[in-house]
Amino acid sequence: MANIGRLILSEPDFAVKTYIVVPNDYLEVISIKILELGALEVITPKDKSEEYKKEIEEIINYYNLLENAKKLYEELTFQLDEEIVIEIKYTPKPSEFKDLIKRLTEKFSGIANEIKRLNDLIVHLKNEIDELELYKSLIKDIVGKYPEADASFLSYNGVEVVIETFQGPPESISQLQARALYTISIISKSDKSLASLAFPARDFNKIAESLPKGVERSKIVEKYNLRSLKEFIKEMDNDVDNYKNRLTELITKKKTLIRDNLEDIALLKVILDLEYERVKALYESLKSRFVTLIMGWVPETKRGYVENLVKNYPVQVIFEESANPPAEFKNLELFKPFELITEMNGAPSKTDWDPTPLLTYAFGIFFGLMMSDIGYSIGLIIASKYILPLLVEDPKSEGVRKLQRILYVVGFSGIAVGVLSKSFFGDLLGKFIPIPQPLINPMNAQQLIVLSLVFGWIWIFLSHVLAFVKNVRKLRDAYGAISELAIIAIMLLGTFMILHIMYTNKLIERIDLIENNYSTIKISLIASIALLVFSKVRTSGALGAILWIFDVVGILGDVFSFIRIAGIALGTAILAYIFNLIIGGAMATNIALGILAAIGLHFFAFMLSPISPFVHSLRLCMLEISSKFYEGMNQRVNALKVHIPSKITISSRRKA
Repeated sequence: MANIGRLILSEPDFAVKTYIVVPNDYLEVISIKILELGALEVITPKDKSEEYKKEIEEIINYYNLLENAKKLYEELTFQLDEEIVIEIKYTPKPSEFKDLIKRLTEKFSGIANEIKRLNDLIVHLKNEIDELELYKSLIKDIVGKYPEADASFLSYNGVEVVIETFQGPPESISQLQARALYTISIISKSDKSLASLAFPARDFNKIAESLPKGVERSKIVEKYNLRSLKEFIKEMDNDVDNYKNRLTELITKKKTLIRDNLEDIALLKVILDLEYERVKALYESLKSRFVTLIMGWVPETKRGYVENLVKNYPVQVIFEESANPPAEFKNLELFKPFELITEMNGAPSKTDWDPTPLLTYAFGIFFGLMMSDIGYSIGLIIASKYILPLLVEDPKSEGVRKLQRILYVVGFSGIAVGVLSKSFFGDLLGKFIPIPQPLINPMNAQQLIVLSLVFGWIWIFLSHVLAFVKNVRKLRDAYGAISELAIIAIMLLGTFMILHIMYTNKLIERIDLIENNYSTIKISLIASIALLVFSKVRTSGALGAILWIFDVVGILGDVFSFIRIAGIALGTAILAYIFNLIIGGAMATNIALGILAAIGLHFFAFMLSPISPFVHSLRLCMLEISSKFYEGMNQRVNALKVHIPSKITISSRRKA
């Protein structure tokens, strides 16, 4: 019976807080065992003491080594300008991690020092270039004002007037400018200014002795020792070009240094991802001289794995219930891939069921109805198997494998609906399906719209039923339950009213159950609306007298949202139909041309077909169905375990 219930909704596997008291002599053994079990998510108390004893010196040293390795990794990846995918060619064993970390740390320490030296040179060259560009701007400004000007406009010591060029912060240069007799030219760029200023000769020495903060006299004239300002600019241009060439060489050298070591950097990241948190947990959970406390979360179904440690090692295990524990999914194998959809809203909270089984059915049905073609669905299955792994960083990761299995399931759903629709690349091959008439006609817009609305009504109705049961059984919310019960009644009775109106306008046949009880239905509908208003006023105050309207209108919006199924299914069918007309014309001209047209056009249609069904199935599942009764927003248990990816991405740690 338990498994039958899991075919609709699952009970989440909530974690229990776990304390493992370990003698220090067994600390390394137990930590490796925990890693092998893959059942414990280690957490560390915030108020942990940092007094450590000699008995745990090895762990401290290893942690310090990992910290150093982590800093080196961040320093090296900070130099990257873009993400780089590196294939992991060597898979180390956990027993090799420590030696590898030592070797890589020694290697990267030298590389990091060399990169620091190169960066210092790069910064120096950039400053030199910026300074020369600023001087060029100043000189060009002087030449623009005084075409016949020479170097004396930068530095001149006369009987009556002294001209000098100063550099410094803009605010300080402005202070100095106020004391000048005349401003020949002033140029500013960000936090630096250059100014050529004229002063009375009798006051200059006093001014020079009390320059504003950060201001200094320029030595540019002494450096170039030229008279012509145009020669100044020419020489500066040569220096800028030389500096830029040198800068390019240094940047290239730095990039080459990083590029030549990318495989080892990737290997370091793999080991850090696997070891750093584990060792950090040990480091930060140290409590006494003789024992260590390891604290974490273990899913209820796996607590036996941790309890077995007591049988084999001198440890003590204590479990503690928590009001808001993280959760793990506990679904049958068929539904496990679709946990990706549920987890988009977070793992289940204490008041939730796990809706993954229900969302599996919904997603498969919606996708199948929108895809509704055997050929495109087979193409999706093939692409999921052979093309998808080429487009992801780690094709063997759990997420990619789950996505593949989702696409397999919805692909077979599309095949099933394609058979019912007699659609195999439209009617190109669909006409050979041995069914007299399609049960679902993808070219019949009216049928598709009715089918979509019926499916929408059923799923929205079911969602509110589940919300009602949740309010009764899990939330113990009386007014929430009344509100959901009223919505359920409004949906049911409102549908009867719509059918009555359709019968009155001779759109459908008479339904005796409705027509014979019309007055009762009408009164019950009014009572249901009143009940909804009552519950809203009780929960939202006076504002509830208005909010109930949004609930009623929301029902219509939710149901009509499912018309997208008809629109996408019809669009897919029309596209295939048009392409088949083109293919038929090509076949009449030349068979080979027709075959090429069929391959090309239907490949193009296949490239477009799966995207909309996937996106809109996801939207219907998340926004129209699960949002009614699933809260989520919880954390999933993230147990320590070994997973070495086949590929890894290294990105810069640089902040934007």
